[in-house]
Amino acid sequence: MSTSRAMEYLSRIELLKGLAPQDLKQLLENSSERELAPGDWLIREGEIGDEMYVVLEGEFAVSVHEGAVEAKVASRGQGDVVGELSLLGRTARTASVRAVSRSHVLVVSQAAFEQLLTCPGAATTIYRTSLEREHYLASMLARREKLAALGTMAAGLAHELNNPAAAIRRSSKELNAAIEHRDRRAVALFGRDLQGEQLSKVLELGSTATEHFGKVSAAAMRSDPEREDELLDVVEGLALEEPWEAAAALADAGWSAAELATILEPFDPAIKPPVAAWLAADATCRVLLREISLGSQAVSELVGAVKEYTHLDRAPIAEVDVHASLENTLVILKHRLKDGGVQVTRHYGDDLPKIEAYAGELSQVWTNLIDNAVDAMGGSGVLTLTTYADDEQVNVEVNDDGPGVPDEEKDHLFEPFRSTKGVGEGTGLGLYLTKEIVTQRHGGSVSFNSRPGSTTFRVTLPVRMTAGA
Repeated sequence: MSTSRAMEYLSRIELLKGLAPQDLKQLLENSSERELAPGDWLIREGEIGDEMYVVLEGEFAVSVHEGAVEAKVASRGQGDVVGELSLLGRTARTASVRAVSRSHVLVVSQAAFEQLLTCPGAATTIYRTSLEREHYLASMLARREKLAALGTMAAGLAHELNNPAAAIRRSSKELNAAIEHRDRRAVALFGRDLQGEQLSKVLELGSTATEHFGKVSAAAMRSDPEREDELLDVVEGLALEEPWEAAAALADAGWSAAELATILEPFDPAIKPPVAAWLAADATCRVLLREISLGSQAVSELVGAVKEYTHLDRAPIAEVDVHASLENTLVILKHRLKDGGVQVTRHYGDDLPKIEAYAGELSQVWTNLIDNAVDAMGGSGVLTLTTYADDEQVNVEVNDDGPGVPDEEKDHLFEPFRSTKGVGEGTGLGLYLTKEIVTQRHGGSVSFNSRPGSTTFRVTLPVRMTAGA
């Protein structure tokens, strides 16, 4: 393209309209041209930006990494400028740009760009365009990050619901057969010629088993091989069919050999075997019902945690119990914690006051900080949560024992699109959004202290939100 034609073309581009002819000529002299075939990369996400480009001809697709996927977020064509954001901030590229058709661009070097910034009209336009694009990209990726967090929460919830749901399904399936077995044992027992005290004691077996099951501790119901062996000796002495199953059922229900002997003691020798058989069959039913109850309780607790986490039935601003908010977040992220072997230590302050907050957004803050801590530790380590109150404000500290924040990242940690993760592993908006929520939405503050083996993020929130928050 000739110099005169190039100058005439560039003078019509919005970004360069403020340039005088001599400035346009100088820009061209300090720049070069490049042609690209369809599919050629112009910019790669993660690379350091040392050039910007004016699209003279053709079409380009702008994309960002989302895991292993290259997601298109915008298109650029003739007259558009790309790459000025990272060139302006001398930072890594936040997106990739690839030619869709045969294209022709003007390559503006760092030196030419800095010369361009000395022209007031062009400098104002560049800054305005840069801010608009940054805000658009930040807003779009913030929405994506929220959707990704929702997807993570849904995956974690499905993971956590699977175990209790499977237990309920399994126990329910087994319960019908167990009840039929208990009924057969009852027929065998009541088919005996029972009179007087023998009949009275048999009729009391149901209430005796209920009373025992109601008072036995959870610890006593755990598998105990020694207790099971002692019960096996007793039931084998009574010549029960499949004595090992009867002993296991009685042990699971918390019966001991001594307790079983006490129950059987008043009965005649011929009555003791069917009594023991009925107690074992009853124990199986009660254990299955207990498993169904525990599974249902676990499901209910998870649903309750999600309800609190998302605050679906509340106004945006609410009185928030910080400890409950943290615990609900831990429930939601339980799969991330236990799968990698993260140990959670709590140092919660006494009498921590409830605070005024956007409850759902506060949950996002804890999610971002805890999720980042787990990533920093490589999925395994000690996560410490500390809370305390002072001067009408509440402080929450999230500490991990990971390697710490690199020194070169410390001054940029809360900037948008800054991430210590690899390309495609994060948007670089988690801490940026965290700071926005805490400072702009709640009138609080967020800070951090990091060294190898200990990184602490501290969130300080007022007990009562200010009018401007």
